[in-house]
Amino acid sequence: MHLSVAVLVCLSLAFVTQTQAYGWKSCAASDSCSRTCVRNYMSRYASTCARHLGKSTSQLTCQDYGRLHNGGPSGCSKYSTLSYAAKISSRCGLS
Repeated sequence: MHLSVAVLVCLSLAFVTQTQAYGWKSCAASDSCSRTCVRNYMSRYASTCARHLGKSTSQLTCQDYGRLHNGGPSGCSKYSTLSYAAKISSRCGLS
């Protein structure tokens, strides 16, 4: 199983109350808990991503969120996440 930086950070830091109750392994195995955790992670770091890109959070694209997912909290500022953003562009409907 390959976990992204975002998921690892999310689960290890327990961004949702459920994670604290379940423990990170149980949260990772729970669709509901893991989805909530990732949503909370994205919400928490969206403003950091937007700031790095010179955008508002409402202007973030699917690819921007992909960079955040792939590179962790500062993923939008990392050159290394650009290839991941390009790789997922067709899945974002941006081809």
